[in-house]
Amino acid sequence: MCTVTWWGAPQRDAYEIFFNRDERRKSTVGPSAPHQCRGVAYLAPKEATQGGTWLLVNAYGVTLALVNHYPRRTMPVSSPPFSRGRLVCGLGDVTSVAAVKTRLAREELGHPRAA
Repeated sequence: MCTVTWWGAPQRDAYEIFFNRDERRKSTVGPSAPHQCRGVAYLAPKEATQGGTWLLVNAYGVTLALVNHYPRRTMPVSSPPFSRGRLVCGLGDVTSVAAVKTRLAREELGHPRAA
């Protein structure tokens, strides 16, 4: 199970993120590195085969974390599923939590899509 925890230090306007990633043992992950999304810098580790991430912080100070959800029943998939981690990378340019909500509202999150 993935878990994410944070600890805030309001007097310093700072926080720390702690993340445990539940992943296949065969997955290869690169170290955290700088990337860009539509001209906005962000820092994130990337999964080698799909290019997605589960944890991202951008130049605006927005932090995104993706945890696994195991539904009781699985949906049939007719095409290779879209990497949820690539969805996170596509949000690397957001400026606020409100912007994340707006962008996610436009996505069909319940249905897999081709990469």
